[in-house]
Amino acid sequence: MSSTANAQIIPVSKPKQPYPQYLGGIAASIAASITHPLDLTKVRLQASGDTGMIQSLKKTVRTAGVRGLFDGVSATLFRQMTYSMCRFWAYDESKKFLGAGKNAPAWKLALAGSMAGGIAGVVGNPGEILMVRMQGDFAKPPEKRLNYKNCFDGLFRMIREEGWSSLSRGVYPNVIRSILMNASQLASQVSPYDYFKSVLLRTPYFKDNIYCHFTASLFAGTVATTVCSPADVLKSRVMNASGPGSSSTMAVLRNSFKNEGPMFMFKGWIPAWTRLQPTTILIFLTLEQLKNLTDWDSGGFQMVSLSSFSEITEEGVRFSSPFTGEPTMLTLDDVGPRVEEAMWRSIRWLDRCIAVHKASGKANQQNLFAIVQGGLDHNLRNKCLDDMISRKDDVAGYAIGGLSGGEEKDIFWKIISQCTEKLPTDRPRYSMGIGFAEDLMVCMALGVDMADCVFPTRTARFGVALTFDGPLNLRLSKHATTMDPIDKDCPCPTCKEGVSRAILHHLISHETAAAHAITQHNLVFQARLMGDAREAVLKGTFPQFLKHFFGRYFGDSGYPRWCVDALRTVGVDLLEGKEATVVDGDGARWEYSADT
Repeated sequence: MSSTANAQIIPVSKPKQPYPQYLGGIAASIAASITHPLDLTKVRLQASGDTGMIQSLKKTVRTAGVRGLFDGVSATLFRQMTYSMCRFWAYDESKKFLGAGKNAPAWKLALAGSMAGGIAGVVGNPGEILMVRMQGDFAKPPEKRLNYKNCFDGLFRMIREEGWSSLSRGVYPNVIRSILMNASQLASQVSPYDYFKSVLLRTPYFKDNIYCHFTASLFAGTVATTVCSPADVLKSRVMNASGPGSSSTMAVLRNSFKNEGPMFMFKGWIPAWTRLQPTTILIFLTLEQLKNLTDWDSGGFQMVSLSSFSEITEEGVRFSSPFTGEPTMLTLDDVGPRVEEAMWRSIRWLDRCIAVHKASGKANQQNLFAIVQGGLDHNLRNKCLDDMISRKDDVAGYAIGGLSGGEEKDIFWKIISQCTEKLPTDRPRYSMGIGFAEDLMVCMALGVDMADCVFPTRTARFGVALTFDGPLNLRLSKHATTMDPIDKDCPCPTCKEGVSRAILHHLISHETAAAHAITQHNLVFQARLMGDAREAVLKGTFPQFLKHFFGRYFGDSGYPRWCVDALRTVGVDLLEGKEATVVDGDGARWEYSADT
């Protein structure tokens, strides 16, 4: 499906994935290569007796020439490809773990940054030591220099001369600095970049472009320098030291306070800021451009499952779309915890979609569906229905959105019923995200014409086959010796060719071929179910079909109460003429126990 809210929402023709983790390391390495002389000066100021940035620069050029400004560049690149790559990967994974999407509260971003900072601080510590030593080496007297040829020579000599424990020298201040840099609300180069970027995008002055990226990076880098300066200075002094007892963080801290006072913690702030600003800016400008080059940002049609990867503004949304396909066009809709705000925005987007659709010249080739929102609030649903029905002449059909998100089934069917009762009967009604067999039948009875869901294919990957007698969990041991196919009356290739439940049980945990075979069956099951239901409607026997289907599907396990109540509103009584058990809850019938 394609979708249009404005010219910036562009449908894609192939699956997209989140950008690869190595882009963060590449972006950081490019930036560090450019700003290396500033980083070198910062380290030498923090670790030596030099009193000013210009003095330190002149001293480097005087003693080692212009080439000396790039002392230790191999260690810088080594550090970036370990620390930076790890922190970008760890930050993304931490956000996923915590469920911290684009609109996540600040504490979640801070926690994700803390986790990323701690992990990256440990992983990048050897590279950090090498970088500090190689950058500060030339500022020492000749007899005290280490003279590492490159980062690999330095790494080998550290292990040989100082032991493996040398790789953890200064790890505590480095981890603290890394946590501050990556996690602090205002001081990180990762979460604050997200924070400042989102703040800027909420103003009328910025769009998601290079100017916004530059400004967000500037703010993040400025505060990062101030907050991280104490840990940065301490880290440089501990790592630059060598010899017995010189790696004690507390000893270095006591001596620095005694000899220089508390302001030692901000020594080198100006070169640190001067170095950090272009580095931060270059990292994120480069990263944003690399993401664009790999084309990982794309358009799509709904933002529920992908809310963690979406950014919503009045202009539209940028997020990763799983696919595009049939020439049917949905308006871009907004759903989420901001239910009323999202509802009104969906209506405004509908008007923009209608305008673009008319101007595209494809009105006779594509069908534009309006998407009814309003969450679980009946009043909001009515407002949205009224507004979207007033645009009936400009749309080919209506979708019911904002459901199938875990709400109680008794609430679910009542919202469906409310929408179908009000929507025009001469326009198709499409219920989004409906896949369970009982859900499909109830929605169809309430007046829904179309539905979609990943359920039949997703559940197949877990070894669950759908049948008219209820789902079969083929992972359970009770199927290990059953030589029957999933359903002997099923025309799918899996059943028609006699693939047994036993072989599927054996393969499902080891071979993807089993998942493919069950997927084929489940898709045919869904097609058979809907085909039989449609035929019953045309014959005028749909009520009888429903009674037969529910009686066989749930058997002696009992009818879900919500199904009984929903179908009674359209004149179908599942309990008529029979004694049957009615169960509360969603009533989903699944095989769980391996002993059954």
